[in-house]
Amino acid sequence: MSDRPRTTGDVGAKDREREAKDVWCQKALGADPRVLAAEITGRLGTLTRVSKQLRAVGGSRVSPDPLAAAHSKASRGGANEQQLAALADVGGKVDATIAAAQKELKAIGNKAIVAGSIELINWAIEAIQKMDPGEPKNGLMGELYKCTKIESEIDTIKDVDAQQVACQELEKNTQALMNLTKLLGGKIDTRKAYEEALKKRYNINISVPSGMKNTHFDKVYEMFARVPVEHTKTSSLKTLAYTDESFAGTHQFGMYSYGSAKITMGDFGSTTYDNRGYTEPANSFSISTLHEIGHSVDDKYKIMKAHLGDCGGWQNETVDSVAKAVAGDFMAREGTTVSLPAKEVVSWVKDALTKGATDVPQDVPQLDGTTKKITKKKVAQYSDKPRTVKDADWASLQALLNKCVKMRMTEWPWGKSATVAISNRAYHESYPEEWVSYSVQARQALEVRDYQWRAPGEWFAEVYAYHWYHEKEAPGSLPAGVKEYLWKDPEK
Repeated sequence: MSDRPRTTGDVGAKDREREAKDVWCQKALGADPRVLAAEITGRLGTLTRVSKQLRAVGGSRVSPDPLAAAHSKASRGGANEQQLAALADVGGKVDATIAAAQKELKAIGNKAIVAGSIELINWAIEAIQKMDPGEPKNGLMGELYKCTKIESEIDTIKDVDAQQVACQELEKNTQALMNLTKLLGGKIDTRKAYEEALKKRYNINISVPSGMKNTHFDKVYEMFARVPVEHTKTSSLKTLAYTDESFAGTHQFGMYSYGSAKITMGDFGSTTYDNRGYTEPANSFSISTLHEIGHSVDDKYKIMKAHLGDCGGWQNETVDSVAKAVAGDFMAREGTTVSLPAKEVVSWVKDALTKGATDVPQDVPQLDGTTKKITKKKVAQYSDKPRTVKDADWASLQALLNKCVKMRMTEWPWGKSATVAISNRAYHESYPEEWVSYSVQARQALEVRDYQWRAPGEWFAEVYAYHWYHEKEAPGSLPAGVKEYLWKDPEK
């Protein structure tokens, strides 16, 4: 394909705007201006998201600000036909701008598909050329012809939607061709083919330790291709690095480094099928790949920052806010039966939250991809009675402090059986010296697996991976700004 994504040109853009305005003019007939203005506000939100996605993949810079200003001006007019006409004009321009941006996104996605497919086709050609005449070479040549024919025709298709259909057909046929070439047994290194296709399609840097074979590039390519291009070809996903080192006691792990735009994948071995705590069967390597893509999407578009309370009822806490919540709940329940000063209870609780561990070193992953050495308690049991506490009060206080120890990150407190809840909120340390809380009721309503509830970023990454892997629509209870990044039925 040519370097520039195909568009329908200025005439097409004017037609779209005219058609969109006609739709809004019909809506405006006899409408309440306030209702019309509210609907346009929602469409401006969509335009803001789409414009961010377009910029993220190097597309045109579309600013919603002029249209937002025009909307604000039209909304202040009197409730008359002139105001309705002004709102209809703005609504039409907003919808036309959204449509143009979405078409450009499709064009960029189409170009990426072709770039990756050409790389795979070239590798298949090389493999087929090494084969002896006859079968299966003749059959593979037939499959190869289908791919090259579609690829040669794509650049002649002017309509972006029709071009997208052809690109999807190219991808399906190319994958079928690659599946057949895998049967050639060593005559083609499909691992290298997929590695180069990933680089071409997503402009991503890839590093693999010498001698490491279990990269599963074919699965990475499949998962990257499953999600939209604005999720994968961005400045928040520039490096895919493999490591043969263990992490937190396992080689089977994935990690996204916030700020470094890097996914790190461990050695999952030759077999990747494992439930890994999910409620439905899952290929653990593939779903781990999607999980890390989800982190990069959240990093790029700041989804959980915008929807912290809407998704899981999350709140960022401090050790002080957690200590006050825990101590306050304790004193409200048992303050009349124990002779303990409230201020001292807060201090003891904070001590248990921060120091209730013995010297067992452990490397724990950080959000930036580094590790931090911390200590892990051998037995989650607080045994050091403060000197000023009476023996009669110690049993109640000790139980409270033991509960606090279980909130520490080293105790895997996001596990369902380990959840420590206070007044319908669960509190825990998500990462070293980082504290969060979430709604227990929200967890009961939507849980993929327990790791989802470690931190807000993990919440989104788990939901993202689950819905894209299983191709299931997100529940209606989620905000539109979150569902925008989850799988949607293309037939609807």
